[in-house]
Amino acid sequence: MEHESLLIPTEDLIPDDIMTKVLTSKLDTLRNKHWILDGFPRTVGQGRLLDAHLRGTSAPLTLVINLDVPDEVILSRISDRWVHLKSGRVYNSSYNKPRITGVDDVTGEPLTKRPDDNPDVFSRRLKAFYTSTAPLLQYYSSTEARATTKLVTLTGATSDEIWPQLEQIISNEFRLRPRAAARTSVQEAFLGSRSYGQGPLYAAVASKL
Repeated sequence: MEHESLLIPTEDLIPDDIMTKVLTSKLDTLRNKHWILDGFPRTVGQGRLLDAHLRGTSAPLTLVINLDVPDEVILSRISDRWVHLKSGRVYNSSYNKPRITGVDDVTGEPLTKRPDDNPDVFSRRLKAFYTSTAPLLQYYSSTEARATTKLVTLTGATSDEIWPQLEQIISNEFRLRPRAAARTSVQEAFLGSRSYGQGPLYAAVASKL
């Protein structure tokens, strides 16, 4: 954790090898199970390291989904975001408001804004995101990556636009079915979380085995 403690306060990125090693150590415990990576890999270096590790375990990455969301939508989501730090619950003053303004629905404790939820930090991070993501998308479009991995780009400005596309792709690729009669969508059957979709809709690469 020494590397992280030095890098995070200055907003520097954790080196690709360290980040990938942390993540793959967890994936190694999920053999023969479905999983999704949200926002990883973010660089070509991470993508290559991840692919090399997964191929070494005979379980290559099969699907990469790129969410293409307008910058102004992302900024609006971030600017309107409030969080309950202890639980991680996320609210948004535009579409997922707490019952009482500024107060967590469950505990009644005050909500706060993250220090980095502001336009200046957003602008810097977005520039870095595009700088690293354009080559990453090129990598997953290459003959090398296409041998095992399918790249799909979904475009939209709201969850209502993006989610039906995402559900169809996942259903078609992995033939997922509801685990119980009461669950009627991939969102419920696979993710099984009421809190899904409360956070901001980031333009990111999401990956699934």
